Amino acid sequence: MDESARELFKFKYIKLVMMLNVLIFSIAAAVVIFFLIPPEYMLRIPVVAALVIIAVVTGVLTRKNYIETKKWLDIHGKSG
Repeated sequence: MDESARELFKFKYIKLVMMLNVLIFSIAAAVVIFFLIPPEYMLRIPVVAALVIIAVVTGVLTRKNYIETKKWLDIHGKSG
């Protein structure tokens, strides 16, 4: 893998890691908010719903980017 391909892979990897962090954080925050915030708090369910939507969208985008990065790495990752 040449230097430009290595830099591109580094960018793709960092992007995937950040997306995965958002996914994990949003799921964890939704679970914590759902179980720890009292039901009397009015915004509990909308906040949990928003976090779940964020998690689903981020999950779909992460999977799509992972598949694209894996295909790219299969082509460019071979050492000559």
